[in-house]
Amino acid sequence: MSAAFRELMKGFLRYWDQEAMEGLQLWTDEHPVYPQAIASLPSLRLAMAEGRFEHRTHPSQAPRGLLNPLFSVNYYDRELRKDLAAFHRESTCFTRNVANGLMRIRLYQIYHNYQKRYRMRPLWLPFTHAQAAGVPVFKIRDGIKGYYTDRPFLSKLSLNDEEIKVWLKAHHTPLKHEKDYVPKYALAS
Repeated sequence: MSAAFRELMKGFLRYWDQEAMEGLQLWTDEHPVYPQAIASLPSLRLAMAEGRFEHRTHPSQAPRGLLNPLFSVNYYDRELRKDLAAFHRESTCFTRNVANGLMRIRLYQIYHNYQKRYRMRPLWLPFTHAQAAGVPVFKIRDGIKGYYTDRPFLSKLSLNDEEIKVWLKAHHTPLKHEKDYVPKYALAS
């Protein structure tokens, strides 16, 4: 878990424009892996020392209501468990193929953020989660345009390292000896 969180933070650092955003707070539960992973990244250590980055913790046993600073993560976790069979609690369901499971999660993220109605009280208005987070409607329309009709090409997409690994099915499934099949069109430019 430490390596995964460290990779997540390294990916995040590529997008953090420290000039545009004066300070940043990261809220996590009290798991000891998080401070260790943060301390292993020199740029985050420096940002913490300069007061530009702050890691705050909140007990995971605290009520998971709207006032909990980890509400958004808890909510998304609940949505995954509700909507995707492989994430149900105490279930015999699981993702048989890691790469395909990660692709399903990515598709679910797009659906949840850009198409699913935002139904959180008091804002039961007809807009999406992305709009509720402040993403302009025209950006959502531009991003979704052609999503179901056009074939995307890897060379024409701006993906981060993790998204490229998912696209290329680079995540290994335990106990599976052969590589996952990647269609030639997925590699086309």
